[in-house]
Amino acid sequence: MQLWLLVLLAAALPDTLTLSRARDLFLKCNPELQAARLSRHLAAENLGRSAGSLFLPHLQVSYQYQRLETTPSLPSFFAQEPHALSVSLEQTLWSNPYLSGALDRWLAYRQAREQERQSRNQLLLGLYQAFFEGVEAQEAVRLAALQVRRARETLDLVRQKEALGAASRVEVLQAQLQWQQARLDSLQAVGRLREAWQNLARMLGAERPPDTWTLVPDPTLPDTAGLLQNLQARLHRHPEMRQASLSLQQKRWGFWFTLLSFLPSVKYGITWSYGGEAFPTWNRFRDDHTRTRGWYVALVFPFHTYPFDVALQRTAWRLAEVQARAAWLQRWNEVQTAWNTYETAREGLHLAETAWNLASESFRLARAQYREGLISEVELLNAQAQLKQAEVQRIQAQTRYRLSLYTLKLAVGEDLP
Repeated sequence: MQLWLLVLLAAALPDTLTLSRARDLFLKCNPELQAARLSRHLAAENLGRSAGSLFLPHLQVSYQYQRLETTPSLPSFFAQEPHALSVSLEQTLWSNPYLSGALDRWLAYRQAREQERQSRNQLLLGLYQAFFEGVEAQEAVRLAALQVRRARETLDLVRQKEALGAASRVEVLQAQLQWQQARLDSLQAVGRLREAWQNLARMLGAERPPDTWTLVPDPTLPDTAGLLQNLQARLHRHPEMRQASLSLQQKRWGFWFTLLSFLPSVKYGITWSYGGEAFPTWNRFRDDHTRTRGWYVALVFPFHTYPFDVALQRTAWRLAEVQARAAWLQRWNEVQTAWNTYETAREGLHLAETAWNLASESFRLARAQYREGLISEVELLNAQAQLKQAEVQRIQAQTRYRLSLYTLKLAVGEDLP
């Protein structure tokens, strides 16, 4: 995809962004993901080139025009046959270097494919984290605005009491200080929101976010059905574990190719040759050519380095086995850590839901009391601020739950939705 088209796609950021829309824009416009895809395409092209060199016959056409000036007489000079045309077709049947190179490129392609998958999942996790941070910052701005309003109402109430002689000057200054602190907290919340917007826009491939942006989270939590069953078996599908397995296969095949390097290369070829005084047209070449065919066997065996090469490849094979085992233990440790984090986040979400239900019920009761004149507007704003604080904490708990679940999915090798 051309660069200008990517810029056009990235520039069309909607004013209201949902998580699914952000994911679609990310998959189209993120430069790092595009680089991972191009790396896989490059590995696929190298694999096709290697396969073509190995399994397709080699066609070679050569033409030569030459006159030698060693003859003493002009008739002998012009009697030479200066035109020479040769067409050869050669097929490799066995070649250790060709097979080893083709296998290396095939494993490199599979590793690039796993690397693309791993990059996609890690970048998607970063996108989800940036999106939820924007949602949290958005709710924090709303809470800060409510805090400013409550502090302003409190300041006005204290000033009224001061006019009636029911409040001192110190209480007025304290209320004014709380109002100014609430305004400062609101400005800081707006700054954090703009930073979160800029980070999310960068993940979507845009230079800057819209002037007004609304992030709408998905109300449904991700499904965990079947994820927590047989974690060890799922771990084998992790991209890093597959890359370690591919590296082990590469070392194993490298050892066997080195061990069999004493075998000769075998080729079969056919050559059509023409030599004459006239230029070789198609009819002349068809009638006057000579054909040779046969088997070609070439043996290049490094006797002085063969035992050392075999020992080196055997050691590399054993090292790859140890590294694969170490990678397995490390990944399993990360799975256990991700599982513990997930369980903690799940219980924290239950606690935040209970706290939000309590704050919601308290606000409903305070609103009813305010309608009957039993409490003041400041007390109603306090209940509303507590409800908003509980809502922000619930959103934060949902964010921790989502991210911990996504991290657990990545730890066991699952692809993110």
